[in-house]
Amino acid sequence: MIAQLTGGLVVASPKDLPQTYSLSKEDIRQLPGDIQESVMERWFRSRYEDPAAQTPHDSEDGWLWVASGPYDARDELEEEFGDSVPPEIIDKLIQELEQDCVEWALVEAGEQFGLDPDNARLFDSARSNKRTLDTLELACSTVEALLRVEVLQTHSRVLCRLLFANVLTIIETYLADTFLGLVVSDQALLERFVQTNPGFKKESVQLSDVFVKAALMGGVVRNYLLDLIWYKLDRVRSMYLDVLDIDISPHMGEIARAIPTRHDIVHRNGRDRQGNEIVILSTDVQDLLQHVQRLARFIDSSRSSVRPAPELPF
Repeated sequence: MIAQLTGGLVVASPKDLPQTYSLSKEDIRQLPGDIQESVMERWFRSRYEDPAAQTPHDSEDGWLWVASGPYDARDELEEEFGDSVPPEIIDKLIQELEQDCVEWALVEAGEQFGLDPDNARLFDSARSNKRTLDTLELACSTVEALLRVEVLQTHSRVLCRLLFANVLTIIETYLADTFLGLVVSDQALLERFVQTNPGFKKESVQLSDVFVKAALMGGVVRNYLLDLIWYKLDRVRSMYLDVLDIDISPHMGEIARAIPTRHDIVHRNGRDRQGNEIVILSTDVQDLLQHVQRLARFIDSSRSSVRPAPELPF
């Protein structure tokens, strides 16, 4: 079935629908049932989401509905489409939606308090990595294997530069995943991070938002850490010391000195500011690997001594 809508738009399948919901009720009435269902689902999912995506949760009280909610799919769909879509088609979509969840949250509810849904997958990946040292060691062994590959001399120069830059990416990932995994999963460490972070010290909160902000603090910290530039080693050093009581300064010297070189490799196609080619030998990569592994092993051996923050007196 083909429907011609207002303005001459011809719709024969869901892919013909406008990217944004802008159909009149009369237009929707003319659509085939499967396309009506697609219109409703697109409309619903652009406004409502599973509360597990962003809504804070308390083990005793359940979901903490930040703005309003919970929302019921039947109530919202019947109010919006009840006079333009047959009841059996609405019922069909409701059954499909309720396979995902029964209670729904507003998509915007978490975003207005600083939660970024685009970071969710990255966060889950970092948090689920419980063996960050093993991940680093595997990546380092891959670099070592690539160093042993026989290539032309001109290609070898390029390969060594790329591997040199990659070694620094490996340690940045380790620093980020290890810190995030420890802090976000421990309420005492999370509080210590908020208390010692210069950015959070400057932030003011209205009294009316105090409890909501506290409930969402885990998400705010999560986004801060995921957005942090982890090659800013001075900031990373302070965070490890202030929050985890791990002093990584003695192991950072050669790694910190390699960062400007990595910048030129990545952003200047392997040349310095004067246009000279940066020459990286396989021995340079191997030396950097040793410094990176030494730092990671030191942190890993120090993790067991991380002390929880003292409880506040109120």
